[in-house]
Amino acid sequence: MVAAATGGLIEVVHAHDTGMLAEPNDPHSLAWAIVQTLQHPLWAQARAARALELVRERYAWRRIAHETAAVYHRVSTEWEQNSWGKEISLIHP
Repeated sequence: MVAAATGGLIEVVHAHDTGMLAEPNDPHSLAWAIVQTLQHPLWAQARAARALELVRERYAWRRIAHETAAVYHRVSTEWEQNSWGKEISLIHP
């Protein structure tokens, strides 16, 4: 994978590990990354395999659901232990 080093792409594409990152708005950097990928297909395949493994691990629905539930639990616990937001329940019983 070749991507520009911007936004969420850098969460998945790690330079020389899961893909090639090009500098944003730099056509020469993008061209270099594409050429390297095309000239080294075995290296590209290894990076693609690591990227797939990373995505399957990090973005598995079971993991996302568990992490989301943990956030809700943490916020609920904090709400119970603090006064923030409780004035809302007094206004709207």
